[in-house]
Amino acid sequence: MHKYRNIMILLFGLLLIGCEKQTSPDTFGVTEELSSIASVEDRSEWDENLYFSCAAGDGIAAFSLTSLIYQQPMIEKNVVFDYVVYEDESKLASALEDGSKSVVILDLLDSIDILRNNADYSVVGLGRFIDSNDQATEMAAILMTQSVLEVYPTVATGFMSQYSQGIKWLMTDLKRAEAYAKQLEIKTFNGEYTLYTTENGADSLMDVINGVVMDDADKAILIERIISLDEGSKP
Repeated sequence: MHKYRNIMILLFGLLLIGCEKQTSPDTFGVTEELSSIASVEDRSEWDENLYFSCAAGDGIAAFSLTSLIYQQPMIEKNVVFDYVVYEDESKLASALEDGSKSVVILDLLDSIDILRNNADYSVVGLGRFIDSNDQATEMAAILMTQSVLEVYPTVATGFMSQYSQGIKWLMTDLKRAEAYAKQLEIKTFNGEYTLYTTENGADSLMDVINGVVMDDADKAILIERIISLDEGSKP
């Protein structure tokens, strides 16, 4: 009797050892728990997931992503987004050197430096934030890689759709947004955020850029790198 009991304990122990932790590519930092006894079909479906990464600078850029980071809405079936916020600008610049971040949201002037140093990024959106207290205006740019825009255009439009909804949510449910942001250790802001995208063409972005006081060379870079979301090609 003791012999059979020991055998059962041994088998149970082997079964527990068979449960393993599977991690997606390190660049995306997404982790899932899978069992080694899962069917081949289940594993195949998991392996076929597409992983994308969104990097953001601190401040308004990070706060604008509160809804997406906290609620993790599905962009598209089998598509997984990882969100990384960088408080250190030098670390952010270093992380963007290889173009592995599919989407980048950061201060407008910082985005110009990224566009200068990395030809793979294009401008697909601009955000304007007006502070409720001192009426100060801040601008953010939404950049995407050519590979996302050309190879996965539905992912690009899907992300922008969810991001746009997230911005509206920030404006209509600020108290909850502040609570979420606090849990995520993201600084909160009180004001009005307006998002302009190239979903229906580039005209709205060009109008915004032309209305901003900045160096003509900087304006030229921004306008040159605008790409229309609906076609994945320059307008």
